[in-house]
Amino acid sequence: MARWQNGYVEDCKSSYAGSIPARASITLFRFLMPNEGPAHNIVPSQNERKLFFVLCLTVAVMVLEVVGGYLSGSLALLADAGHMFTDMAGLLMSWLAMHLSRREPDSQRTYGYQRLRILAAYTNGVLLFFLCFVIGSEALQRLSHPHAIKGEMMLAIALIGFITNIAAFFILRGRGGEPLIAHHHDHGHGHTHDHDHHHVPDPFHEKADLNLQSAVIHVLSDLLGSISAVAAAVIILLTGWNVADPLLSLVVCAIIFIYAWNLVKKTVHILIEGAPDRQLPDKIRATLMAEIKDLIDVHHIHVWSLTEKQPLATLHVTLNEKADAQAALAAIQNLLEQKFQLDHVTIQIEKGAACSPFDI
Repeated sequence: MARWQNGYVEDCKSSYAGSIPARASITLFRFLMPNEGPAHNIVPSQNERKLFFVLCLTVAVMVLEVVGGYLSGSLALLADAGHMFTDMAGLLMSWLAMHLSRREPDSQRTYGYQRLRILAAYTNGVLLFFLCFVIGSEALQRLSHPHAIKGEMMLAIALIGFITNIAAFFILRGRGGEPLIAHHHDHGHGHTHDHDHHHVPDPFHEKADLNLQSAVIHVLSDLLGSISAVAAAVIILLTGWNVADPLLSLVVCAIIFIYAWNLVKKTVHILIEGAPDRQLPDKIRATLMAEIKDLIDVHHIHVWSLTEKQPLATLHVTLNEKADAQAALAAIQNLLEQKFQLDHVTIQIEKGAACSPFDI
C-alpha cells in the first residue's frame, strides 16, 4: 500500500479510535481508492462518520421491524422496514458518493468526481418512487382485505423505530456538533473545499447539497413511517379499526412522493446541464452589454452546473477593433464573479461586427 494510504488508515484509527464505522471505512477505502497517486482531502470528515453511523442505525431498526412486522402482521411495520431497506441502500450510496467525490481530477475525469453526489441523489429519488409504488399497492390491497394485527407488539417496535429515527434525523441536521450539510467553495486554485458552518442548516434549502438532502429525505421518510406505525397501533388498540394501518401508510407514501419528486426534478435538471436560473443567460448578456466598455455583442452563452453549488459557463464576446482584449477579459471575469457567482467561466474574445442572430 502506498505511503499516503497508510497515512489515511492511521488518521482514521486515531481520529475515531477504531470504532466499527472506522474499521468499515478503512476496509471500504482499500477497495475504492487507487493504489497510487496523492488524494485531496482524503481523511473522512465528521460528516461522513455521521452518515455512516446513521446507516448502521438504519440497518439495526430495519431488521427489528422486519421481525416485528412479520410476527404482528402489521403492514405499517413491514412498510417501514421495506423503505428502510431502500434507505439503507440510499444512505450507502450517499456515503460512497461523498467519499469518492473528494478524489482528485485526472486525465479522464477533468472535473473530478463531484457529479457522483448528483448521481447518488437522483438514484435515491428513483428508489423512493419505487418504494411509494410498492407500499401503496400493498396498502390498497389491505384496504379491501383487512388483516388482523397485534397492536401491542406493533406499538412497542414502532416506538423503538421512532426513537431511533428521530435521533438519526437530528444527527443529520447537525445537532450537537458539525453540520452535515457543508458549503463548497472554489478559491480559484483548482481545489474545492468543504466549509462546515456551525449553524444548523436547512437541508431543504434551494442550495442545499442534493446528495445529503437525499439522505435526509430517506431518514425523514423513516421517521414518518415510524410515526404512522405508532399512530396506527394506538388507533387499533383503542378502537380495533385495522384499516388505520394501510390508510396511514398511504398518507406517508404521498408525503414521500412529493419529496422524491422535487429531488428527482432538481437532479435531472443538473444532469441534463440545465441553467441554474432560467433567465440567467439573458441576465448575463444584459449586464455585460450595459457595464463593459467597447463591447459590441455577447453570444453563445451556455450556463450549467457541475453540482448544485458549482455553476459553470462559456460565452463569446465581440469587442471593438481597438479594444484592449486583456482588460476587457479581466473586467468580464470580475463582473461575472461579483454579480452571478460564476468563478469558472470560459470566454472567447472576438473582434469586429456583432454576431448574426442566425449564428447563435
